[in-house]
Amino acid sequence: MEWFLLIVLVPLIVISIVLLYGFAGCTSFGAAPDPPAPPTPPITPPAGPPAPPGNLRVTNVGETSITLAWDHASPATVEFVITRTGLDLVPNANYAAIGQGIATTFTDGVLAPGSVVPGTVYSYTVRAKSSTDPTASPESNTVTVRTLKWEVAYDQALTVDDGVTLAGNSLVQRIDRATYLPFGGTTVRQVRLTLRGSTAGPGANTLIDLATISHVPLGALPGNPTPDPWDSEAVPLSLGAASLPVAGGPVMLGPTNFALNRTKDLLIAFDINVGNTNVARGRPTVGASQAYARANTAEAATTNRSPLGYANRPAGVYFVEKIEVLTA
Repeated sequence: MEWFLLIVLVPLIVISIVLLYGFAGCTSFGAAPDPPAPPTPPITPPAGPPAPPGNLRVTNVGETSITLAWDHASPATVEFVITRTGLDLVPNANYAAIGQGIATTFTDGVLAPGSVVPGTVYSYTVRAKSSTDPTASPESNTVTVRTLKWEVAYDQALTVDDGVTLAGNSLVQRIDRATYLPFGGTTVRQVRLTLRGSTAGPGANTLIDLATISHVPLGALPGNPTPDPWDSEAVPLSLGAASLPVAGGPVMLGPTNFALNRTKDLLIAFDINVGNTNVARGRPTVGASQAYARANTAEAATTNRSPLGYANRPAGVYFVEKIEVLTA
């Protein structure tokens, strides 16, 4: 019996001592515990595309160039990509790029002459791109603009020489609106006139002190309830002086800012130099157009011209051969 207890109890006592020693070693006699793991840094999400440009606008338009401008909060840290829709009506999403830090403007047609055509409609949008994200911003607003174009509104070759010198006269040409040729633009920005002198004179140029342009009134005017056919609706716009070559060559006046209105007859008035010795040049009457002259006066710049003394010269329209308009 004693041997049985000895055999059973001794192993249990030894195991208990070993276990106790092991636990004690973990606390008092073992290695130092591992340091705590460093905190995991927060994950920074991607910055994403920049804000889109705003207030895209046209600041200048010509015949072969268009200047754009837009707003952006961070122009120094992004680049801008311009989309243009042109003649083919297909948007070119990468038409032009404006490098980082460059001003928020772009003039189309300067770097690539011929890429902007007169009398053509173009549409533009702009996107922003940053160096930290390849995704472009949404597009800006769209602007659409038509380039300017010179178009012929009136073209009547002068073929008849008039034997009167008209020296010191005021001459008014009333050009009937029905003789205007159609032109495509909706708004007329400027006009330019081509004049032609006579070839039958005594070898001197035809001298014009002043030429003006205006419209006729469609009804009564303040202080002028019954306007004469040669009266102007408003103060005539000056086109300047002219000297028409005796050889009959053309002379262009302008361009001049004038909003030609196709619903009203047009008045072109001339003050002929008192020393003029050459004769006028005209053609048989065109449509309902008329020419009026008054001797010894200078009323090209006058709105309400003299009610008497202007004689109708039915032989034709003098001096003005062509009228061109700059349309938008």
